[in-house]
Amino acid sequence: MTILAQVQSYFDREGWDYRPLEGETILRLGFRAPDNQWTCYAQTLEEDQQFVFYSIAPVEIGVKKRRLASEYLTRANFGLILGCFEMEWDTGLVRCKTSIDVEDDRLSYELFRPVVYANIFLMQRYLPGLQSVVYENVLPERAVEMVEAEE
Repeated sequence: MTILAQVQSYFDREGWDYRPLEGETILRLGFRAPDNQWTCYAQTLEEDQQFVFYSIAPVEIGVKKRRLASEYLTRANFGLILGCFEMEWDTGLVRCKTSIDVEDDRLSYELFRPVVYANIFLMQRYLPGLQSVVYENVLPERAVEMVEAEE
């Protein structure tokens, strides 16, 4: 069974709606949190035996805010163990990435679940801080402090 088929089976088990991207080993999903919603992508790299899960931040980061957003993401990333944030500098696209390599093994439900839910947790936790930096002119250091104080 392919990793993609396993991933589809796991999302079916979790009750997630998804749409395969034509010609790709990628599923598109939506996620709705209490205060936000965003798009997710589940990608399998069959040849490399890897699974990657992305949450795309629903934030438009203009050129003038990219340096501040980058600082915020760098500060947020420090100390994260299961995942990271990354920004595509030319477009301002921000995503949270979690992944797993299952070479010489298989992607079990027990391995799959934390990759997805750690990602969702990180986006849900740090997205309000990113939004405050971009839309409310909060300084990146202060935004991270506010987010991390809510533990």
